[in-house]
Amino acid sequence: MKRAVALVVFLALTVHVSHAQAESATSDTEWKAVTVNEASGYRILQTILELQTFETRDFHTEESAASALLIQQWMEDIGLETQLQEFEADGLIVVNVIGTLNPQSVSSDLHLIGAHYDSRNRYVTSITEAENESAPGADDNASGVAAMLEIAYVLASCERFEATTRFVAFGAEERGFVNKSGLAGSSAFAQAEADGGIGYGATFVMDMIGFQTENDSRMTIVTNNESANIAQSVTDAVVAYDIDLLVDIVSDESLRYSDHASFWDHGYPSILMIEELDPSTGAPVNPYYHTESDTANKLSIKQMEEIASALIGAVLDLTGPGEDSYSFPYSTVLAVAGVSGLALVVVAIARRKRRVS
Repeated sequence: MKRAVALVVFLALTVHVSHAQAESATSDTEWKAVTVNEASGYRILQTILELQTFETRDFHTEESAASALLIQQWMEDIGLETQLQEFEADGLIVVNVIGTLNPQSVSSDLHLIGAHYDSRNRYVTSITEAENESAPGADDNASGVAAMLEIAYVLASCERFEATTRFVAFGAEERGFVNKSGLAGSSAFAQAEADGGIGYGATFVMDMIGFQTENDSRMTIVTNNESANIAQSVTDAVVAYDIDLLVDIVSDESLRYSDHASFWDHGYPSILMIEELDPSTGAPVNPYYHTESDTANKLSIKQMEEIASALIGAVLDLTGPGEDSYSFPYSTVLAVAGVSGLALVVVAIARRKRRVS
């Protein structure tokens, strides 16, 4: 009788644990969906408007340096641990602004979200000219910086998100007016991380995400073969969280005009998230970027919000549940219960054999 009762208790416990695991899975999906929906296009727009007031953020100007300090302050207000990483570009000291969420967590593969904060006027041919020409850079690339900060804000506000995540605003990405290649800030950052043996499971770069030609929100993901799984994580998130966003994936190693290329150079998996591209040239279709007309009134609030939401969903799914998920303790209980039940059966069989003998 005691054995029968014990077996009944074991079966009941197994059913209870299985039910709890199912509830946990449902809960896990729900909190992620709620978090994804927290992204606000209006907060993104407000950040763009504030960055636009600098009139130019050309990498060598005082305005660019001031905008970097403002971004650092915003990161600290969100709750990130910040630092300024200095590097040299054309004899000038420029900074990357680095913010880390959950720095106390232990992870073998960090995730990074980055965007360059400097701007450029394409008609400028010298540093002197650049100091006197407007380059508001609303789309290129206040939009990427603003979305990055919005994602940091949403994830920092989520108690269940515990993964260490880096947010980096790169300087001197726009460096071509002095006839030299750009990407100076991200190159310095990626080199330093590689030299320090820092691993990244995924790096996401956002550059120009606000302009659209039609009513549909669109995003292009530029990837290489080694980063295809990261691109897939974003498209999966779009479907899983019912995000109203059309996504085109372009796998092309030759498209290296933004900071993702610096991570490719050091073997890090990386994708570029950007607005619609011209299929014949691979360039953005926005006719205003790199001019004084690149202003916030030409951008889609909805598209920027949807792109931020998609990236939040991808990061949540890549990092998995937080420590307060019930999956581990319930699995442990189930294993213990299973071993205990098996032991009861073995003991019962052994006693029956002794009685028969």
